[in-house]
Amino acid sequence: MPQPASARPRRALALASAALAACAALALAAAPSAAAPAAPPAGPPLPDVSVPAAKVSSQRIEYELRLGDKVVGKREVTVRHVPGPGLEAPETRILESWTEIQAEVAGKLVKVRQRATARASGSRLQFTAVNDENGRVSEVQGRRLADGRWMMTIIDSSGSRSFEYRKSQVDLCTLDLLDPELHRRLVDRPTARLLLVETGDVIEGPAKDLGEAALKVGGVELPVTRSTFTPSEGRLTMDWNLEGLLVAYEIGFLGQRLSAQVRTPPAPRVWGEVAVPLRFGAGREVGEGEL
Repeated sequence: MPQPASARPRRALALASAALAACAALALAAAPSAAAPAAPPAGPPLPDVSVPAAKVSSQRIEYELRLGDKVVGKREVTVRHVPGPGLEAPETRILESWTEIQAEVAGKLVKVRQRATARASGSRLQFTAVNDENGRVSEVQGRRLADGRWMMTIIDSSGSRSFEYRKSQVDLCTLDLLDPELHRRLVDRPTARLLLVETGDVIEGPAKDLGEAALKVGGVELPVTRSTFTPSEGRLTMDWNLEGLLVAYEIGFLGQRLSAQVRTPPAPRVWGEVAVPLRFGAGREVGEGEL
């Protein structure tokens, strides 16, 4: 069913929040109430793990967020690797994301804080995302089951509601894009269905692998693989380094560019085997017109 014109700006704002993992609460119009969850704390907590801390390896990534050529915020992401209990047991990756942004969007001053945590193991993932936009707070919880279904709960000023997505309705979520393994679900799909953990909505469009590129970070050129995702709300471009970490992303928004790029190259990964794409050094490079 076609959306009313009044809904389209909200969908554009929702996709911008997927790019920045920050602006999701722009879609909320109601004022906060006792039903709303507490605002995010000063940083993301570390979920409990059942293995000694010495066996947990981690990588920390810091992004600079820009609207056009102006710095409007920052994002910090940590990827923790927890080995399985046995040689054949799947590992668990704990993803933590903390975002702060302050910008003028469409003539409105927007102050956003967003905290998201997730556990990924095999094909399963569960997450919690808490969003605070100018004091309006919402929480989205999701759990992807082994059969591909998603169990969802949204808590905001209007109360709490739960629902389910079928496997055919969702291919991956925005936190999958931060995971060194699961982000590959997005690459080269004629139609990809992306769940926004910031709102609980699903957007869809073609995903395309653009091949190899080089990203300059602090005077260092990082080899990356570049992909695009193009729903009706706008085009999202993403760069992953050879270890599968998201190092940059960008989207057109309200006539400007919303972008994020790592401040420094991520520290080398110290766990597992890195599946470097075989096309590197033997595949096509991204053309200037595709950037």
